[in-house]
Amino acid sequence: MTKKYVLMGAIAAFLAAANLAHAPIIEEISILERGVKKIEERRRIQRQDEETRLWEIDLIYRKIKFIYDNINPPSYITKKFIRCLGIVESEDFPKAVSKAGAKGWGQLMEEAWYSVEDSNYEQNVFNLDKNIETTIKYLVWIDNKAREWHSDWDRVSDEEKVRLIAAAYNGGIGRLEELNWDIKKMPEETRQYFPKLEQLSKIILPSSKIYQSNF
Repeated sequence: MTKKYVLMGAIAAFLAAANLAHAPIIEEISILERGVKKIEERRRIQRQDEETRLWEIDLIYRKIKFIYDNINPPSYITKKFIRCLGIVESEDFPKAVSKAGAKGWGQLMEEAWYSVEDSNYEQNVFNLDKNIETTIKYLVWIDNKAREWHSDWDRVSDEEKVRLIAAAYNGGIGRLEELNWDIKKMPEETRQYFPKLEQLSKIILPSSKIYQSNF
């Protein structure tokens, strides 16, 4: 009996010593986790501050935010992505017309317009608010089509989804699907489209990626 109690005492002492040995490691991990949370919170506040400043100085961004909140697109189709798209497409000129016949702020073709909108194209395409609304609806339409046609869409990263949506907006989702979703096989303009958007995003909202929502 005595030897049994001695053995049990030894085991208990060993376990206690082992726990004490691991205590500093556990404490270090806890400190690290708190540090990471503080950094993430500072970044979140920074992103909010950037968006607040943009809201204050940019009328079009305010329009986008109001319309965006009513449509509620997927989170990776962000307001800053849409804001950058308008600048690249038309330089924010509501009555822009391309050589191909695309019109308005989002440079929408008639076919794209009527895929999501019932109102008359010619009568409304140069209306800034209506064009922004239809542009956002069309981006959501592209996302829905991609979800339907792309077999692995739910497993695609948010960054890649936005790349594909941008390529489809610029070069056509039908063509992109025919090329097995390979942006490298799309025309040069389409291949350079997302990099332009991404570079612009780094200027107007630098603290987050173009596919990352600020809220």
